[in-house]
Amino acid sequence: MTANDFVKIVRSGGDKLRVDEVVINTGTQELHGKGMLKIDRADMEIELTLNPGEAIPEFRSGIFTKSDYWKVSGLIEDYLQFRCDWASRSPGLVVRCNLRLHPIELVPSGWEAMTRKERDDIHKRHQSQSVQTTTTPKAETMEEPIDDFSFHATLFEYPLLRTAPGSEVKGETDIFEYVLTKDEATSDLYIALYSKKGCPSAGKDKDWIKFDAFMNALAFANGIHAWPYRIEYCQAGQKFTDRVTTAHKLRRSTHSPFTERLAFNAQTGDLVWNFQDAIRCAATFFEKDTPLSKEVAIILFLFREADDGVHSEITTIALCALFENLVRLLFRELNLKKTSDQTNVELFEQAKTELADYIQPKISDKGDGYRRLLNVVRSAHLYSIEQMFQALVTHFGLQWQDDMENIYTTWSRARNPLVHDKARAETTEDKLKESVKHESKIAGAINILLLKLFGYSGWLRHSALEDGYRQI
Repeated sequence: MTANDFVKIVRSGGDKLRVDEVVINTGTQELHGKGMLKIDRADMEIELTLNPGEAIPEFRSGIFTKSDYWKVSGLIEDYLQFRCDWASRSPGLVVRCNLRLHPIELVPSGWEAMTRKERDDIHKRHQSQSVQTTTTPKAETMEEPIDDFSFHATLFEYPLLRTAPGSEVKGETDIFEYVLTKDEATSDLYIALYSKKGCPSAGKDKDWIKFDAFMNALAFANGIHAWPYRIEYCQAGQKFTDRVTTAHKLRRSTHSPFTERLAFNAQTGDLVWNFQDAIRCAATFFEKDTPLSKEVAIILFLFREADDGVHSEITTIALCALFENLVRLLFRELNLKKTSDQTNVELFEQAKTELADYIQPKISDKGDGYRRLLNVVRSAHLYSIEQMFQALVTHFGLQWQDDMENIYTTWSRARNPLVHDKARAETTEDKLKESVKHESKIAGAINILLLKLFGYSGWLRHSALEDGYRQI
């Protein structure tokens, strides 16, 4: 069995394969055994029988973190080596246990585990000995840089915008030249990323950061999680990683910033939205790998997770919280507090301290009302969300009056009743429609702020559920 054979089985969504020479490192002991690898759409799991005399540790419940994962390695169908550093255990018998593998790493071997130079040297030796045959792999040119790196990834049935089955999209970021190809038969999306000249590998960890940056950009522009079920990573032609996980459809957001309708201006026929430009701007931002870019990536993950495709109060509450989170984050990280306000900040903090010191001694006599008042004073902020949002609007060169101010009003009207006190038993149809519009506009505001943060200018969809478009 080859790596490609294994990936085809994962793509098909179900099978059982024999695994032998299994070694488990629990962190406290090493165990050995054999079993069956079960593959379906949701999981890859080994049903393992331990060698005689070995016993699995007692199963424990509770909260598990990365340090609790087990490391597993073995052999699939007598040929394909694998490992997994993220194995988690399911309850089982003393001599048998089930281990969930997510993801699984296929260990490169043979020709693909060699560097481009090593393959070229072998080819030259074969030529000099005049024993080259038709089965000898073709040597790759040494004109390519020896410090380049690349990624190849596959996304399950990924509906990339403006990409019909069988077609390609080519472009570049600051780091990569890329080719996105829609498989005509399966609708899977193949992603090929090649480092540009002058952008050498900076080591495995930093190369992966650049890959993740591209996938975050793709997920944002397309409104769908970009989690490949296969990722291959190479340096100088040598494959270091072949990572495989289950193949399934990914969560998407109704509120993506771009749609097919942005492709052309109906009157002039001009392109009004450039997919490659949107990807480049977002990828450049995420490649910085700063605290801000990491926080934004998490917010966007939650943004997509919050939207189940059907309007609900849960989605609106989540979007209201994420909007506020984003406004506070950007206001802080972009350092939008005016230097001239430093005196006001100091006086405000001084007033808080003085009021707290005045209230604190009275709590024992005056009761819980004073305790609550003390908590309000201690948690007070000089800047309101409205002031922070207005500062962001000014910073990004957007219009406040009759534009972004309306978005703030929408957010405030939607959030406060939902979070604090809303009567739900007799909601009218008009109120439901209004709530849907609130959700859509708040999501659009998040997209506007992020696109301006990324440095994008152009058209976007600012309200998906109202099919509204605008320029920024």
